Amino acid sequence: MRNTVFVFRIGLFSLLLLLAFRGTAQQLPAAKETAVAAGGEKDLVDILFADLEIAYEDGLAYFLAPLQFEHADWWRAAGVTGGTAGLLLLDRQIQRIPRSMQDPDVNSFIYNFHWGGNLTAAELVSGATYLTGWLAGEDDVRVTGRMFLQTLFYSGSVAIVLRTLTGRRWPAARQGPYSFHFIEFDDTYQAFPSGHCVVAFSMATVLAERFDNTLASVLLYAGATSVALSRIYVDHHWASDIFLGSAIGYFTGKYVASRERSRSGEKKDAQAWSITPVPGGMGLSIRF
Repeated sequence: MRNTVFVFRIGLFSLLLLLAFRGTAQQLPAAKETAVAAGGEKDLVDILFADLEIAYEDGLAYFLAPLQFEHADWWRAAGVTGGTAGLLLLDRQIQRIPRSMQDPDVNSFIYNFHWGGNLTAAELVSGATYLTGWLAGEDDVRVTGRMFLQTLFYSGSVAIVLRTLTGRRWPAARQGPYSFHFIEFDDTYQAFPSGHCVVAFSMATVLAERFDNTLASVLLYAGATSVALSRIYVDHHWASDIFLGSAIGYFTGKYVASRERSRSGEKKDAQAWSITPVPGGMGLSIRF
């Protein structure tokens, strides 16, 4: 039942943050003085509710997006569908590769990668990022935290519906790649798509879009890919599971970033981070 409450955990987490923020805002006049929005000073609670309104509007547009798909969108959807279908046909053959390479020491090491797609860890990072930016008056940090939460909620909603509807059996059950039991709430029947991949690529894509730097993007997507491959190695998912989960996280992150750029009217800046000489060494400057 743990995976069936994916979306509800995000929603509850956001609600708890809201209640905590409202209580804290009334007790932090000093922090309010630092919360400056474009055009003047703005109350912390006002900023919070403005972010909630943005999340609602973006979410509504996200779930209604297929009604307004253009040709490029349909081609992307077809690519994901075709890729998933192709891997479904190859799942059994692909799964034989990691099964033939099993090693206890490697298994112990591989499990460390799972944290990159752990929902609880992602929730904490997202909430801490938002809270830090919100209290410190750092708009870029706060917006990044909001984008994390938005992407997790939107992509998680899609993933949990698909997982429940398809009821696909985990590879470790040894029932083959075509064991589907539709409308299932048991964790072991919710392999399609991979939730860890949804989380990993959601977070990686938001950060890649915010950094807007080639090297940062390569490192972030390499980390997310490591999470995906680790799920196959430990026999928790089929190749088609991780492909679809990764695609959902990636395209949802792209969507949220695109909405944010449209709202702010900003263009991508390739100089999002830089390395400069400082006394005694080199300094790394990162901005969102």
